[in-house]
Amino acid sequence: FRGMEPNDDFLKEVCAELALDAPIITGCLRGGRSLRAASILKEAGFTRVVDMRGGWDGELGPLGEVVYPGWSRRGLPETRE
Repeated sequence: FRGMEPNDDFLKEVCAELALDAPIITGCLRGGRSLRAASILKEAGFTRVVDMRGGWDGELGPLGEVVYPGWSRRGLPETRE
C-alpha cells in the first residue's frame, strides 16, 4: 500500500461545514492530494476553490528533485503552535 487512504466522508464533511460559494484553499505536503481534493470540491459545485500548487514542501520529479517549490521552500510566512 502506498500513500494515504482517501477519506470516504471528505465531501460530506466539507458540505456540512461550508457553503458552495465559500472561499477554499486546498493544500497538503506535496500538492497531489490537495489537487485531488480541489477537483472533488469543484465537481460537487464549490465555486471558489484554489489548490496551493506544490503544497507545503514542493512537487517532486521522478528522481526526487523539487520541480515546483512549495510554501516552506519559498520562505513564505508560517506559524507553529
